Amino acid sequence: MIILNNDQEKVCIITGASSGIGKATALLLAQHKFIVILISRNSYELNSICNDINSSGGIASYFSVDLADSNSVENFVHTISKSYKKIDVLINNAGDMQPSPIESAKFSDWENMVTVNLLSVAKLTKLLLPLLIFEGGGNIINILSTAAYEAHENFSIYSATKHALRAFSESLRKEVQASNIRVTCLSPSTVDTHLISKINDTSMKLKSQEYIKNIEPLHTNDIAESIIYIINLEDRVQINEVVIRPMPRKRTYQS
Repeated sequence: MIILNNDQEKVCIITGASSGIGKATALLLAQHKFIVILISRNSYELNSICNDINSSGGIASYFSVDLADSNSVENFVHTISKSYKKIDVLINNAGDMQPSPIESAKFSDWENMVTVNLLSVAKLTKLLLPLLIFEGGGNIINILSTAAYEAHENFSIYSATKHALRAFSESLRKEVQASNIRVTCLSPSTVDTHLISKINDTSMKLKSQEYIKNIEPLHTNDIAESIIYIINLEDRVQINEVVIRPMPRKRTYQS
């Protein structure tokens, strides 16, 4: 683990950074000269990503944090607060998706989605606000989903958490904009990430794998580039909500 403090560089914390959108965003932000602080439970992958960034001239550090564990979150913030006076960007990307019919759903899956997708975001944001407010504000980007706007069968609690996170983000935006903090909800449609592989319900996993075969999902770098755009906006501009969907597959016409 590397802990560096460079007041001349912007500092970004990314949750769920060991793969998918989080990993792609970390690599791209490092190329744009951000100091990136990566958190996830998968310390092996985080170490590999940080080694790649640091060996290429970037600055990256990582922490193994269980966002479902309040003590783990508090310990992380305590450590960061001792090493950094200011955080410029917080990207709440970590999430859990466990689709299932309501009738056969497991309460433990519901509880974990509510904790990871909503409560942990609220807690980490609350604890890091003093570092974001310090000397001029910054950006909070919450990664949601198009499920924040429409509910589908078998995705009841997942969609509920994303709807709730959207409401939390809007309340947060109104509270912190006077401190020059911009809050953005970034809601992608299907992205080619690891989430499907972590679905516990076997039948739902197979359905999801079959579904993704028949579409052209967004790439993780599509989302990372959108994040760069949001962060680099002039201070007078804030984008509150972004919905990203893939274009339909190109049709082949025969003459």
